[in-house]
Amino acid sequence: MADIRQPDELVLLTGNIAENWRKFRQEFELYMIASGHDGKPEKQKVALLLHVARKQAIDVFNTFALTEEQKADYDVVVQRFETYCSPKTNETYERYMFNSRKQFQGEAVEQFVTELKIRVQSCNFGDLRDSMIRDRLVLGITSQRVRERLLREEDLTLGKAVQICQAAEISERQIQTIAATVDGDASINYCTTRGRHQQRKPTQTPTKMKCSCCDTFHAPRACPAYGKPCNKCGKKGHFARVCRTKAKRGKVRYVAHSEPPEYTNELFVGLVNNGHKEGKRKWTQKLQLENCWVSFKLDTGSDVSIISEQQYLKLKPTPQLEKSPAVMTSYSGERIQSLGVCRVSVRYKKRKIATFMEVVQDECRPALLGGNDCEMLGLLKRVHLIEAGRKPQNEPMKEEIKKKHSQLFRGNGALPGVHTIVLKDGATGVIHAPRRVAVAKRPQLKKELDRQVKLGFLAKVDEPTEWVNSLVIVEKANGQMRLCIDPKDLNKEIKREHFQIPTKEEILGKLANAKYFSKMDATAGFHQIQLDKKSSMLTTFNTPFGRYRYLRLPMGICSAPEVFHKTMHQFLEDFEGVSVYMDDIIVWGSTEAEHDERLEKTLERLTQVGLVLNVDKCYFRQAELPYLGEVVTQDGVKPDPEKVQAVTDMPTPTNATELQRVLGMVTYLGRYIPNLSARTAPLRSLLGKDIEWQWNAEQEAAWIGIKEALTKHPVLQYYDESKAIKVSSDASKDGIGAVLLQETKGEWMPVAYASRSMTTAEKNYAQIEKEQPSVVFACERFHSYIYGRRVLVETDHKPLISISKKQLGDAPPRLQRLLLRIQKYDLVLEYTPGKYLVIADTLSRSYPSKRTESTTESEVHIHVCAVKSGLPVSERKWEQIAEATANDEELQRVVCCMSDGTVVCPKPYLTFIDELSIVDGVIVKGQRVVVPRSMRTQMLQLVHEGHMGIEKCKRRAREILYWPNMNQDIYETVSRCDVCQEHRYAQPKEPLRMHERPNRPWAKVGCDLFYLKQKPYLLTIDYYSHYPETALLASETSGQVIIHLKGCSRDMAYQAQ
Repeated sequence: MADIRQPDELVLLTGNIAENWRKFRQEFELYMIASGHDGKPEKQKVALLLHVARKQAIDVFNTFALTEEQKADYDVVVQRFETYCSPKTNETYERYMFNSRKQFQGEAVEQFVTELKIRVQSCNFGDLRDSMIRDRLVLGITSQRVRERLLREEDLTLGKAVQICQAAEISERQIQTIAATVDGDASINYCTTRGRHQQRKPTQTPTKMKCSCCDTFHAPRACPAYGKPCNKCGKKGHFARVCRTKAKRGKVRYVAHSEPPEYTNELFVGLVNNGHKEGKRKWTQKLQLENCWVSFKLDTGSDVSIISEQQYLKLKPTPQLEKSPAVMTSYSGERIQSLGVCRVSVRYKKRKIATFMEVVQDECRPALLGGNDCEMLGLLKRVHLIEAGRKPQNEPMKEEIKKKHSQLFRGNGALPGVHTIVLKDGATGVIHAPRRVAVAKRPQLKKELDRQVKLGFLAKVDEPTEWVNSLVIVEKANGQMRLCIDPKDLNKEIKREHFQIPTKEEILGKLANAKYFSKMDATAGFHQIQLDKKSSMLTTFNTPFGRYRYLRLPMGICSAPEVFHKTMHQFLEDFEGVSVYMDDIIVWGSTEAEHDERLEKTLERLTQVGLVLNVDKCYFRQAELPYLGEVVTQDGVKPDPEKVQAVTDMPTPTNATELQRVLGMVTYLGRYIPNLSARTAPLRSLLGKDIEWQWNAEQEAAWIGIKEALTKHPVLQYYDESKAIKVSSDASKDGIGAVLLQETKGEWMPVAYASRSMTTAEKNYAQIEKEQPSVVFACERFHSYIYGRRVLVETDHKPLISISKKQLGDAPPRLQRLLLRIQKYDLVLEYTPGKYLVIADTLSRSYPSKRTESTTESEVHIHVCAVKSGLPVSERKWEQIAEATANDEELQRVVCCMSDGTVVCPKPYLTFIDELSIVDGVIVKGQRVVVPRSMRTQMLQLVHEGHMGIEKCKRRAREILYWPNMNQDIYETVSRCDVCQEHRYAQPKEPLRMHERPNRPWAKVGCDLFYLKQKPYLLTIDYYSHYPETALLASETSGQVIIHLKGCSRDMAYQAQ
């Protein structure tokens, strides 16, 4: 009997304690019977129970209010544990959960029925128990074919229903086994439930048959897989789901679910171990999880991170474990039980993230770190597909040119002549107040200023100037500083030169018969144009070390693009086979020799004028080259695929809502699509009431046809410089969409489309921080169309317009870097209600599934870190403020309002909600930290440390802190300070001053104004007799006072002194 294994320790502090107790009690009672202890005295059975259950159960037992007699009664003790562990059930809720249960993809019928039987126990159905389980089985089973079979049965019982389902499941598995071919490769499998059903063979249309290439039923020669590449093997003519290229079977350990907290799809990923010895490069990493170190397996295919129960219990403090709605299944379809999900902080080097982790009971060595978490911690980086359509660089020729014209690729460059910035008549200067620079950043700033002075970009200013701009500091990824100015006010007063720029048609028309092309780009082109002294004074900016001015044309000046174009045009206008468009120089030739000769002359001229080129953006002797939104080739000009990629890569709709959204965009452009009704009929047939969603070959063909119509003329317009253009951009929850529109016959028609998905970090931004990247993305994607032109930008986010009009330093940290990136464009933002942004809204929600690399996230993150490091707040204090913010109800409402606008913003923050942003859990207003209510008293004490006066405390607090009524709180704190009151400076009493007594009445008088019943009166007193006289005045002006005193003097016949 001593060899009989005791039950495991009873866990009552974490996980599902009701389930823990149920399993423990059952195991304990079996243990007592097997070991012969069931016949022991009651007191001994209680002692055995507590001994086996161990520490947590003993602690709970000590909290029971039991008498000594009850403590010795086994049944009473068990009943108390039962009451403690069993939560009160809500019958309505339990029935809802039961009726909501459906069979999961890959879940066995037996497992599904067992789960239903467990859930039905708390529903109190009584005699209807088996009937309710039967109904839930029929309605919840995934196979439509089996459901139809069950509904045809008369007098269907639970046992018969289970028997039919199990038989169908076994036969399906046997068919798959027979049809499968075994191969020997290892693989990681990923599956997503899209909501579409298996196409059944129609009984009324015998001409359709199930196709082995696409796994659907369709008429002959109508296969949607024809000519399409397989995503699995790469061969054309079939889809991945029917591909016969199999994988080596390995041991599947864990799977993943959709990311919390929105479990939208059922996902699973298999981590495969083929049993062989691992290579030298192990994909594991040790990470700091809360207070302890855990070794994680980096699983890029997993959407979730997993730790074991033992690892979870080591975390101190132990995070709260919540019930997980996720469904975790193995590759074979077996369900893996999750103990719950917890939110933990994970640190790797200097990066720290908060993420969700699933806790499982089985051993997981090592723990799994999901793909999203790997990316956020910087452990893995996506390597995206390289376009094969465009030829690689002509590297040998580039190296030859670098050697021969080495002067073109080194130094800073300085073009001959000087440029004069001309202001409008009557322009008045604007002087901006100095912006605070963190003490820790000042040495680096001084070093950068000295470096640019030495290079000849900047000069110190000691004389008075009418214009003083604000300095904007941008920190690069390598830690260096980039200095910019905020010339918003200056740009309003600059006279534009409006130099005539050639149209795209004029340039492309010259490329007839051209076979070879080269394109060159200048390094910081604006900085190579020198300014005269008067213009240089206009660019003066202030720093903590005095004022400086630019000696070169700075970025952000509104006339800079056309000035640079004019300068380059003057240098190259007499060259044949060379054109300049803004900052692009293109050289072409009909033969290789002609091209090389023209290129050589151009390079020599550029060397003579002192221009410096950016070698990374230069392309030499290319047979095909992207230029001005088109692709110039030896066969002529072709449309750039990037213009329509957002539409051609648009994912297939998976439900009626997505289809309605796309059809809305199609209808918006419908008048230019011939036979629109007939083309969209197969798609609209899925939108009828009570119509089952079935996407087959007919819908796929219609979908492809619609996308082709949207990407060709007459819907897609050819770009025309003579016509007005505007950019429409929008950001959804997960994506960004934009379209370049051109006015054609009084209507706005598309010229180019663009869209991309958001990164994981971008999805967590506030809405305004999503809308601004959409504008930046649109401008940079349509750069060749809008650069140098005044362009209207449509947005459905009003706060974005007010932010764009403010000074850069007043914008939220995340927006400052983005606003700098679009300074080179002449933009006018306009509010347009979302219902009119049909195209941009559709593209933002139907973005390509392939994620694109975004430089915005990394740049914004660097700038936010720089702003944060510039604040005099320690890392520990920042974490305290973040924790207090998370527990502050008012500030959490502000966060919700910033994120999705579903919560009404509290009034104190409503007027400047567009100025707020969230940095590492802390709300920031500009460059000031919003202090939660629980920490305001502590902050007031720190501000008043040293017992400074009221005004000094206010100035000190306003530099880095903010909360509503902060000034009043500071006033009251200082006023109540006993030390300040005791040592405050007492105002001296004014001494009495004697005046000479006059020797006659009305020789000297005193006057003052007073009010009675809101009417002004003049009081006059004679210094000799002290006789008062009052007079009602028409107004309290000096004229009325003089008139009254003159009249008084005449009456008294004396001349008043």
